Amino acid sequence: MNIITTPSVRQALDLFRHCHATRSIGVIIGANGTGKTVALRSLVERHPRLEAGGGCLYLRCCSNQGPTRGVKDLLEELGCRGAIFRSGATLQILVKAVIRELRKREVVSLFLDEGDQWAAETWSGMLALYDMCLEEHPVTILTTGITPPERWISGAPSGQSRTLRVETVANLTPELTLAVLREWGEPFQALAERVNAKDPDAVKLLRVIHRGTAGNLRRMRFFATLAMMEHLFGRRV
Repeated sequence: MNIITTPSVRQALDLFRHCHATRSIGVIIGANGTGKTVALRSLVERHPRLEAGGGCLYLRCCSNQGPTRGVKDLLEELGCRGAIFRSGATLQILVKAVIRELRKREVVSLFLDEGDQWAAETWSGMLALYDMCLEEHPVTILTTGITPPERWISGAPSGQSRTLRVETVANLTPELTLAVLREWGEPFQALAERVNAKDPDAVKLLRVIHRGTAGNLRRMRFFATLAMMEHLFGRRV
């Protein structure tokens, strides 16, 4: 996988290193399409080189409530199902099961995408896990969201104070828009070469693309798909 170091990726790397060193929880906030998921995925790819001392786990959060929901989601992602779910296990039992699996697999980083999909009470269960991990098997948590964390993490019932470090990510500049586009097909590679050669028509076209997509990765992906279809089939779609 070729990873473009966009501002969101760079911010996520810095945030991860800070949280790993200080045992704090990191939150990446930004609108849809600003690269939050790309940033977390880049951390998954780079994790072996980040000197974190173990492995990582990526989880996309679902819109569910209840204090045990997030902990159960982690157990499922770890491949643990069966009796522990059927027995109506308490939060404490589930937390201990997660820590046991994290330790066994040497997982030291949790990347929780779309964390604002979890309600505050779900985060209260996740924070209970985090607190116990600090004592038995320390982990670094990074999560993403669209809304400010005081609506979900900070609003979670908790008996302990914690440090949240929040980074806000924005849409791409024209230059980074082109850097991403050139990875998505031959026509964009040719456009990049023309832009680098200061071709005025190519520079103008890049500005039009950036203005039309607002530097938003989701819009850019949609535009690139249509452009590639037209290029491959030789007709307008």
